[in-house]
Amino acid sequence: MTGEGHPQPIRGNDVRGVRGIVGVVLRATDPARLARWYEDLLGARVSATADHLAVSVGAEGTAPADTGYEVAAHGHAGVTFRVDDLDAMVRQLRAGGADVDVSEPAGPEGRIASVRDPEGNVVKLWERPLSGFPTGTPQPRYVRIAEDDSGEPGDRRGWNHSSHPRPWLRWSALLLAVALAVIMVTVLRREGEQPGTAAPSSAPTTATGPTVATTSRSSNRDSPASPVTVREIGHPLLGGSGGWELLARGDEAVLRIQPDRGRVTRTTVPPVRSGGPVAFIAGPDSVLVRPLDDVGGYVVPDGEPAREVPRGLDRGGHAFPGPEPGQVWLQPADGSTGPIELLTLQGERTGTTLATPSRGFWPIGSDRRGYVLGTSTDGVYVARPDGLHRVTTGALWAAGPTRFLVIECDDRARCSSVVIDRDTGARRALNRGFGKDVGAMGSISPDGSLAAVLTGEPDRPLRLELIDLETGEVHRLGVTVAQRFRPARTMAWSPDSDWLLVAAGSSGLAAVDARTRQLRDLGVEPDVIGEVSEVTVRRTAR
Repeated sequence: MTGEGHPQPIRGNDVRGVRGIVGVVLRATDPARLARWYEDLLGARVSATADHLAVSVGAEGTAPADTGYEVAAHGHAGVTFRVDDLDAMVRQLRAGGADVDVSEPAGPEGRIASVRDPEGNVVKLWERPLSGFPTGTPQPRYVRIAEDDSGEPGDRRGWNHSSHPRPWLRWSALLLAVALAVIMVTVLRREGEQPGTAAPSSAPTTATGPTVATTSRSSNRDSPASPVTVREIGHPLLGGSGGWELLARGDEAVLRIQPDRGRVTRTTVPPVRSGGPVAFIAGPDSVLVRPLDDVGGYVVPDGEPAREVPRGLDRGGHAFPGPEPGQVWLQPADGSTGPIELLTLQGERTGTTLATPSRGFWPIGSDRRGYVLGTSTDGVYVARPDGLHRVTTGALWAAGPTRFLVIECDDRARCSSVVIDRDTGARRALNRGFGKDVGAMGSISPDGSLAAVLTGEPDRPLRLELIDLETGEVHRLGVTVAQRFRPARTMAWSPDSDWLLVAAGSSGLAAVDARTRQLRDLGVEPDVIGEVSEVTVRRTAR
C-alpha cells in the first residue's frame, strides 16, 4: 500500500503491535488518514488533529510540540519500529493491503521488512535475532570464560557467546538505543506547500572574528554567548608532552585540549539527532561528528563554530578514519555491505575503495592503521584496497598499530589469549591476562606494550583494565565506561604511548599514566570538561 485508498482494518484482539519507535518527524497532507493506517496496521496509539498527528508506543509520553524534533527539510522521512514477531506483522500488513518487502532471513543483524505508509514515508520493521547474537559471524561482542586464567593457556576452557548484540546496520542502530522508550512522532500538515519545498532549518552560529583576552585565563570569542570559548589553564597538562592534541565530544560540546599549551577550547555544538553510534574522526584542523544513521552531522573547525557536514559525507553508514589525516572511509549510503569508499573530510572522492565482498562482511571498527576491521563467516579481517586479510578465526579483543590481541580456541573449546605481531605475523600466547568477562574491542598502545580492554557483564558499565602484553599482568583501574555501541571509541592513546585518555561519561575525562599504571589528575576543573562520551587524538607539529 503506497497511499491509495484506506487500509483494511483487522478487528478483534489479534492486532499485533510494534514495540518501540525512534524519534523522527514525518510530513503529511492528511494526518487523520495516516492515523488510521498506523492504528489499524501497526497497532500504535494515535491522536490526530487538523494540524498534527501523534503516534505513541508504550507508556504515555510528552506532547508532540515538546519533543524538540524539527520537520525534515526535504523529501519523505522514515521510521523504524522494533517488533517481536516479524512474520506476524508482515501477514497483518499484507492482509491490510500493504506491499511489504522482507529482507533475507539469514541477515546477521536480524530481519527487516520495509513498507510505505499512505504518505509515502518508509516504515521499517526490525526483528532482533532469536539468539540475540547474529548468525553466521564468529566475532562476539562479549565472551564469558568458563574458568579463570590460572594454569597454562592450553588449559583454559571454553567460551560462550552472550546475548550482547553486534554493531548494527544504520537503521537498527537507532532502535536498540531507545527500544521500548516513549518518543512522539509529529506529523505536520502541509499548508499550501508545493512539493519539494524545503522546510527552514537553523544554521550553526557563525563567528564574526576571534578576540582572545591576554589578561584573563578564560576568554570568549565574540560575546558571552559565543559557541567557542578558550580556557587558558595556566600550566601544561599531562606533563606538557607536545606533538599531539586530545579531542573529546559530549552531548553539548566538542573539546580541543592542547596539553603542551595548557589550553582547552570548548565549542558548543547542536544535538546529534540519533541514539545510535556516532563517528568522531579528527582531521588536521577540524573534527567530524557523524551519526551512523542518516540524520546528518557536523564538522567543527578549530576555534570556529560547528558547520554542516559537507556534501558527500551527508549520508548514513559506517565511517572510519582513513590512512592519511583528513581522510575517512564511508560505507555505502544504503547501509549495504558493498565497497567502502575513501573520501576527504571535505566530501571529495579519492577514487580508492576497500575490496570487500558484496555480502558477508560487517565492519566493526578501525584497525588503527587507517583501514577497516570487520567480521565474515570464518573470522575477523582487515579490509584494505588489495582485499581482505584475516586476523583470526577467533575473537578480536584489542587492536593497535603494531599488535592484535585475540582469543582463539581449539576444537574442544579450550581457549587462550594470543598476541599477534602485525608486521611479522608472529603469534605468542599470553601466560596471564585472560579474565572471565571479555567485553568490546579494546585498544593497544602505539608501542605495543599495553592493551586497554573493557570487561564486564552485558548491559552493565564496563570496567577498564590494562594488560601488559609482555608479561600478561593485569592492572585493574577504577574507571567504568558506559556500555553503548562502540566502547572502543571511549579510549585514545597519546602517540608516545605515555597516556591513555578515557571518556568517563558524566565523570568527564580520565587520564591513565602508562608508566605507573595509575590514574592521574588531568589538571582541569570538571566544569571545564563536562560530560564526555568519545575521545580521539591527533598528531601536531612539535
